[in-house]
Amino acid sequence: MFRDAAEAVLAAAAVRSAEPLLNIGRGAAVDIHTMVRTLITVSGLPSDAVRVSVDDVPSRSAGADWIQVDRSRAERSLGWRPRHALATSFRDMWDTVGSADGPYTA
Repeated sequence: MFRDAAEAVLAAAAVRSAEPLLNIGRGAAVDIHTMVRTLITVSGLPSDAVRVSVDDVPSRSAGADWIQVDRSRAERSLGWRPRHALATSFRDMWDTVGSADGPYTA
């Protein structure tokens, strides 16, 4: 996820011209509960480390609990597509912020 985004930025910097707006993302919707569960799993924290509360949140996309981007322009313009699994990206992110000496060690 984060490495994929960084690779997209590098690809954009390397081309002479690209479309003015490119969506960078997996191209598949992932709901927030799945993302949180994945992060908890890779962190090694107990499954009850986060309490889930379900409430309506007023926003301009009320009722939508996911978002999905169309990455086809990035594929066309940059030859870019995501290569890293969500769990791998979260594990790498966790390893970065949760060093053996840091407060986030599982």
